[in-house]
Amino acid sequence: MRQYEAAASVSRRSIALTNGDPYCRGNYAVSLLGLRRYGDAKRVAKDVLKDIPEQGPQWHNYGLICYMTGAYKEALEAFDKSIALGHVNDDIRSDRSLTLLALGELAQGLESYECRWAQIRRFPPWEMDIAEWKGEPLAGKSILLHHEQGFGDTLMLSRFILPIVGLGAKVSLAVPSELKRLMAQSFSDATVYDWDDLATCGVKFDYHSPLLSAMRHYGVKKPDEIPGADWPYLVAKPHKPVKLPQARFRIGICWASGNHGPMLMERRRVASVTQFLPLTEIPNTAVVSLQLGDNQPDLVHNGLEGLIYDATFQIDDFADTAAIIHCLDLVISVDSAVVHLAAAMGKPTIMLSPYTRCWRWWSNRSGWPWYDRMRTFYQSQDGTWGTALEKAVSTARGDAKSYIG
Repeated sequence: MRQYEAAASVSRRSIALTNGDPYCRGNYAVSLLGLRRYGDAKRVAKDVLKDIPEQGPQWHNYGLICYMTGAYKEALEAFDKSIALGHVNDDIRSDRSLTLLALGELAQGLESYECRWAQIRRFPPWEMDIAEWKGEPLAGKSILLHHEQGFGDTLMLSRFILPIVGLGAKVSLAVPSELKRLMAQSFSDATVYDWDDLATCGVKFDYHSPLLSAMRHYGVKKPDEIPGADWPYLVAKPHKPVKLPQARFRIGICWASGNHGPMLMERRRVASVTQFLPLTEIPNTAVVSLQLGDNQPDLVHNGLEGLIYDATFQIDDFADTAAIIHCLDLVISVDSAVVHLAAAMGKPTIMLSPYTRCWRWWSNRSGWPWYDRMRTFYQSQDGTWGTALEKAVSTARGDAKSYIG
């Protein structure tokens, strides 16, 4: 239930009542992990393993703590030990796969991560009785690539559309309606469908593939083989005038990633919009909100309507967001779909990243290998955005000064 403070209190009580039972201490370690007290969690979990070293679930918990602190090799060793002891389930398979990916072991990690379909929703293309692409030759064949997981994943992985066209395939793409227009205007060599219309489109396909699996079967084995960092592959084609404040330098901001339900809640990144206020003090600069969803009203709730321009009344889909980003000079965002969109358009982008980095960000300094024009600033400690935002504001100030002259 993610009520970690209560869990920690109950765990301490149970430890006292059982004279230090190792399983109670193991529960306490998990509570500390939820509270982001990683050092304490690791110390307690390691001590538990001294008493019950043959318990696979305890090694699984220890591996999770190691993963959250970036000790990926140690995490992998813990997961392997847990599995060797017979603790095998969908959760540990997924955790082990993500650890391999975080280590840059893409061939092994992507193969292993096919286990994700035991935990995440299979979208409409799976229901159409189409053979899944497993790397077969595509010359003269038709393939339906499709969205999976979050919007940011599709924006990032759509870079593989053109390389797969280059294999001689007739490529189609199925995405949620919010992405359809952006993808259609960005990839003229592909036919783009709203996946809700697939069942009635009347088109037959030789193969289908979710985009992350397409990355695997395209043959990417290590991060520096990922294509597209040096060419903007998403484009803006405004179909109506974009309304923005007059300023010599304009910065777009997004302070919260999307809320896509309980499966992705642990991946949410949310800062306070008030921490972006120093950007409004940069001379000759306008700050523009790109924030949609549950956190869009934060501007009004904090009395910031006169300081940050809310451009979201112009947004119906990602193509509209792209049109606004096209008119900006810099985008600063937490790790979200907005940051992927801006960077894939080639717009100078600053990503604010949580302390525990996502597997896909192998460099702590930039967006390598995905985006050339991205700079990344990490939380100095989990849950605290102050240092990252201070660096972002300082960088934006320098960019504005350089741009304006």
